[in-house]
Amino acid sequence: MRRFVFQSAFLSAAVVVMLFVLRVLFFLLVWSAVFYGLFSSQPAMPDMQGSDKLLHLLAFAGMAFSARLVFVRVAPWLFWPVMLALAVALEFLQPLVQPSRHFSEWDIVANGTGVACALLACRLLQHFFARQWRAIAG
Repeated sequence: MRRFVFQSAFLSAAVVVMLFVLRVLFFLLVWSAVFYGLFSSQPAMPDMQGSDKLLHLLAFAGMAFSARLVFVRVAPWLFWPVMLALAVALEFLQPLVQPSRHFSEWDIVANGTGVACALLACRLLQHFFARQWRAIAG
């Protein structure tokens, strides 16, 4: 019986490590794609009545959500303002890094809305999966 408990604990730890690695890979994939899209010299797609704003919203929602999955131990009062500051800073950096891109206040609004959507999604996940979220956070 004791050997079974040890194996169970070992498997549980292995699953936790594997899930963490998957979260980190998801984070790196999302952030790489967004940074490529933000700083690429080519337009992401033809602008069709605000589709650019939708892409900004989805990109920053993905960035904030994936970052929160990796940095679950960072206090929310610190994490979310940093994500909002990053949403603003990246829009200011975009024309400096890639001169063919331009600054837009509406892109900042879309970026911030994406971060807010990620915050809402994380809160909903915390509410519905509270026990599992605490296990991830340690």
